[in-house]
Amino acid sequence: TDYEEAVKREVVNENGMRGMYWDIASCYWLLGDFRRSITAFEKVMAYGLGKILDVHKEYVIALLIKGGSENRNKALGIIDEVLDSSLQWEGDVFSWFVVKRVVALIGQGDEEEALAVLASVDIEKQPTIFSNEMKLLKGRAMRRLGGQDDEADLLLRKLYATIETRGPIYAQVALELGKLNYAQFRDREAARFYTRVTVTQSGNEWYWAGQLGLAQCACMHHRYIEALEIYKNLSVFINKTPINF
Repeated sequence: TDYEEAVKREVVNENGMRGMYWDIASCYWLLGDFRRSITAFEKVMAYGLGKILDVHKEYVIALLIKGGSENRNKALGIIDEVLDSSLQWEGDVFSWFVVKRVVALIGQGDEEEALAVLASVDIEKQPTIFSNEMKLLKGRAMRRLGGQDDEADLLLRKLYATIETRGPIYAQVALELGKLNYAQFRDREAARFYTRVTVTQSGNEWYWAGQLGLAQCACMHHRYIEALEIYKNLSVFINKTPINF
């Protein structure tokens, strides 16, 4: 292509080269050719971190979609590079990197580090489209870490009351509240939150996570037939759509 020929001839300056490779990487990304997209992104990154976070975001997404432990580790390395940079990042794209890192840390069982990353971001003073998700992740990390159940419950209830839409974030907040209450043997309150998930989600993974919670609550009250029916339906769904609650 004209882009590739221009790159081969190196007829543009460094900023132009970075932009040109980014265009090539984006084109391959949109075509679903993530192998070539990643190769082009690596050439973009060779020109330094730069001040455009979107290119790093697209690169991370391409690596994660391509899959594999090597690509996942590369993606986490880029996320760390952005978060550790001395540049003063802010806005929605930077918050996206924060969310991705925190999700990875919680997945690795490092809730303390996840909370430390979240503490470095002023969610209240600099709200973004990811603010609610960051509050959700903070509550989740506190619940999983233990010893902070009351603080997590207060945080998540406040968030639950302010969410206007009934999408995935709402469902996950309700699930977290269900788990918190179930762990403290407030099973009726837990069932209330699990029910809110099932009536607002339509057959997706959050719906079935809510059903799983309701089955656990039923078992606590020795309603084993009711629980067994839920488990049977859940097993059918999982066999068709592998998920991780």
